[in-house]
Amino acid sequence: MPDLLLCLRRILGVLERSVALPSMGSCYRCHRPWEIVNNNDRRWGVEPHSTPYLSVEDGDDCSRSCFPLCQWCWSHLAVEKRIPYYRELYALWEENERKYGFSTGTTWEQIKEAVINEQERIH
Repeated sequence: MPDLLLCLRRILGVLERSVALPSMGSCYRCHRPWEIVNNNDRRWGVEPHSTPYLSVEDGDDCSRSCFPLCQWCWSHLAVEKRIPYYRELYALWEENERKYGFSTGTTWEQIKEAVINEQERIH
């Protein structure tokens, strides 16, 4: 059943991005635009998902998090199935660093560790 729901979400994502929000970023799995999935989540009292990977407590100047997956997709995947989406996001960051010289100062190991540790905090 989740495969059918994912398929339907992807169809919605294509329609939403092509008609309403063509330049909006979207979930890396279902491709639904952030604007729509986050507003829908909040409407139902669900906070959009974000994975923290640096915090002030770690000595960083500010807390940082990333979100390649919407709440629905994140909650329907085991941690090992989530990691490729985070890797894809990090690859985009690396590409932007090469193209534009913009650096997040973050390593892939920090992101991967955060994804794994997040799962441990939940259970």
